[in-house]
Amino acid sequence: RTVAHVQVQWEPSADVSVLYAFDKTWIDEVNPAPVLTRFNMTTKPELAPYVFSKSDQKKLRAIDYGMFVKGTVEGHSLTMEWDPSDTLSLVSITALRKLTYDSSQDADGTPVWVINTEAGDTTEAFTQEVRAVGDFADSRFEYVVGGFFMDEKIKEAYSHNYLPNAGGLFSNVDGTGRNKIWAIFGQGTFQITDKLDFTGGLRYTHEKRTMTRTDSTLFDNLPQLN
Repeated sequence: RTVAHVQVQWEPSADVSVLYAFDKTWIDEVNPAPVLTRFNMTTKPELAPYVFSKSDQKKLRAIDYGMFVKGTVEGHSLTMEWDPSDTLSLVSITALRKLTYDSSQDADGTPVWVINTEAGDTTEAFTQEVRAVGDFADSRFEYVVGGFFMDEKIKEAYSHNYLPNAGGLFSNVDGTGRNKIWAIFGQGTFQITDKLDFTGGLRYTHEKRTMTRTDSTLFDNLPQLN
């Protein structure tokens, strides 16, 4: 994996601050192939060439099908803060995060193409938060009020390929999802004495989720009906 991170801060005045951050991860991995490590040689001697030790397993990339995991994770965030007075601070936090993922796996661990799987995911999430932080009554009462919003989109695809050299069965699942959330919140702390504080807060959250899924199955070689 390769990871990069960049952060830039700008302060145009004493009461304004802007912070931008970016990060990205590149994923390119190959897992060791699942292989036979032990079996009864008296019943299946023809499998002897395909028995591997644990040390050999780490060197194998695949037995009968290519194996890989590839993807990227990318994030952006922008934080802006303004202090209009000594007792009030206004903050905005905006973020966007994306993920893409693809994989291919030899799932059976044999030299025969029995079960192979492929998967692909794409996720994008946007969030926005705003809040006001302040105090009054000679700092005896401190408060935080604000709101939050998130919009997340998801796409997924999974496939399984069974015995393609013997008629075969191909199974595929495609799905989409969307998650929307908005919330408002507030919290206050009142200093009753130098050693006693009272804190109370409320939050309301509304969430809506939608999902779709499509399953398909294909037989590679079906007998013809007369």
